[in-house]
Amino acid sequence: MRKLYNSKSIAITIILIVSFGVYANTLFNGFVHDDNEQVLENPWIRDSRYIPDIMFGAVWAFKKLGATNYYRPTMNLTYMAEYHIFGLKPWGWHLVNIVFHALNSIMVFLIALIIFNKQAMLNLLQIQNLKSQFPIPAFIAAIFFVVHPVNTEPVAWVAGVPELTFTLFYLPSFYLYINYSVGSKSYIVAVILFFLGALSKETALTLPILLFIYDYVFRRDSIKTFSDYIKRYLPFAIIAGLYMLLRIYALNGFAPFKRHPELNSYQYFINIFPLFIQYLEKLLLPVNLNAFHVLHPVYSVLEPRFVISLLLTFSFFIFVILIKKTNNVVFFTLLWIFIPLLPALYIPGVGEATFAERYLYLPSAGFVILSTYMLAMLFDKLGCYNNGKFFRIVFVISLSVIIALCSAGTVKRSFVWANDLTLWSDTVKKSPDSIFVNYNLGRAYQEYGLFDNAISAYRDILRRDPSLIKVRNNLGVALGQMGLYAEAIAEFKKVLLTAPEDRDARRNIGLAYINIKDCDTARNFLKPEDDILIRQFLDKCSK
Repeated sequence: MRKLYNSKSIAITIILIVSFGVYANTLFNGFVHDDNEQVLENPWIRDSRYIPDIMFGAVWAFKKLGATNYYRPTMNLTYMAEYHIFGLKPWGWHLVNIVFHALNSIMVFLIALIIFNKQAMLNLLQIQNLKSQFPIPAFIAAIFFVVHPVNTEPVAWVAGVPELTFTLFYLPSFYLYINYSVGSKSYIVAVILFFLGALSKETALTLPILLFIYDYVFRRDSIKTFSDYIKRYLPFAIIAGLYMLLRIYALNGFAPFKRHPELNSYQYFINIFPLFIQYLEKLLLPVNLNAFHVLHPVYSVLEPRFVISLLLTFSFFIFVILIKKTNNVVFFTLLWIFIPLLPALYIPGVGEATFAERYLYLPSAGFVILSTYMLAMLFDKLGCYNNGKFFRIVFVISLSVIIALCSAGTVKRSFVWANDLTLWSDTVKKSPDSIFVNYNLGRAYQEYGLFDNAISAYRDILRRDPSLIKVRNNLGVALGQMGLYAEAIAEFKKVLLTAPEDRDARRNIGLAYINIKDCDTARNFLKPEDDILIRQFLDKCSK
């Protein structure tokens, strides 16, 4: 037992080293995308007096944006802790993400060890030059989880922390549940961790489903009566109910804001199938990763894309049903991939990006355990262990190449998340038809002083949709930054034609008139009583 413990310690140490190695470059990254609002412009994280607001309010309530589907108090509490430790130094926030990912990877290792033990896999592979048996399959699963490129988004992006934190509570809760008896102190801790996971992200509510499936697959014989089920799951059900009450109170509903209102209920349903297949595709082939995937919905069951996705989805579940008779590990890990994806398949309730790679973070844990299990079975079936060094060398080299390619893909992808300019320049190449992406690229150009590029980006957007007031305002500002005040004023006037009381447009046009020394006209648009800086500008202009 002591030898096995030493082997586990070695494995965990290597997992930590690899985790920090592949994501070390993110320590030089900045705040990007939602970080600018959730961190830099978030007053809640700067003062502990806002903790009640965080606990009983929506994530974005500090901005008073109206309806939202996000109730994740742990996110702002984590940000508050990071702010008080690191201030606004991005490296500290990225370091926290790396630490969380490393801890999640260790949990994948420990859980994989238990699952593989149920199939007597601990002794399947050995490293001869170690004095004790090394848990290679579980170790490889954890390494795959560390380096899988699809996990780059939640690790390299500060705002990806809800994915990391809910998983950080979800996996230990699962681990304690499958290791300790009902009613024990560890079981109680598992229930508490489940509650913290739910407060981190609603996806944690899928944990009881996964626990039930685990019991059904691996220890059905030990649960014989209805009261056994009540004892096991009632505490989790109570916690889920408490979370739902908190969520409904904070959001004024479970998911009050409906995304993609252009789709009806029937179309929401049929788009589940292509969405699910898209997630499986990214797990299997994590290339062409994208920070914003545009939804291209199917509108009819007669469309070829729907038919293909429906057939593939049914094939997946038919295989799941059939494999239950022959292999419990494959059955369980396949469902581990699917179950945590359920909230992400509810299209009206997800975020701006209907398909997001970060939603695969927890499902990828099931995927890497499944993949490693299949590789170990292949190793055994080919007789690699018994047929001499040559077969083992070929197998190890092949495995090393896969891990190296995944690591290289992760490191390369992490550089994309360095700043808004690198992120949106990459994203616009992959989602050129998204106004949201092009707008964010324009803002990034503007932030970095590339005003010609910003103007071009904004004008391209307005050719597609001239009614976008925010875009036209930004275009006017960029023109003003170039010294083209007449053109800037023309753009602001177009905004005021459709929105006469738009505060930004009135302020911007007034400042533009100040810059051309037309103080009288500027006063017609500016309201100095609302802005000390404007009063100073007007006083300076008059002089």
